[in-house]
Amino acid sequence: MQKQKKDSSVLPVCIIVLLLLSLATLVAILIRGCSTAQDALDHVEAHSGVKWDGEKQGGLKSDNAYAYIPGFTELTFKSGTVHQSVNFYNPETNSAKATLTLKLSDGTVLWEEENVNPGYGFYDIEIKKTLTKGFYDASLTYSFFSDTGEKYNGGIVPFELIVI
Repeated sequence: MQKQKKDSSVLPVCIIVLLLLSLATLVAILIRGCSTAQDALDHVEAHSGVKWDGEKQGGLKSDNAYAYIPGFTELTFKSGTVHQSVNFYNPETNSAKATLTLKLSDGTVLWEEENVNPGYGFYDIEIKKTLTKGFYDASLTYSFFSDTGEKYNGGIVPFELIVI
């Protein structure tokens, strides 16, 4: 009887081994083309790309220019006047001129300045219309350009505009 118990315990072990081999084969098929299991994991997690590992040869031309955009979460303006105090600037670490555009969430442009050189900015601006007291969703858009006018990337800094 003991011999039968040993023989009958071999069958579940064989089934488990076959299931593990099948699973390993399936995983190998899924990650085919990836050099390591981590590469496959990174690809699966990204859903639309692979883990960024720096610029590679080919693709888009890059001049390795980087743009730094200062961020903030709120700005306070005075109601009933177009003269406002700000701290808007194009950081000196940037290599491109910037256009800065202050907008409300409905698209109303309150202020815009073009060709702001790196290292230059504004402490006092004149907006296009007075605002009443309240809270507004607003943004400051940075658009960067080369000296020849070629448009580079930019960015948008969303914030709450508090008018007192």
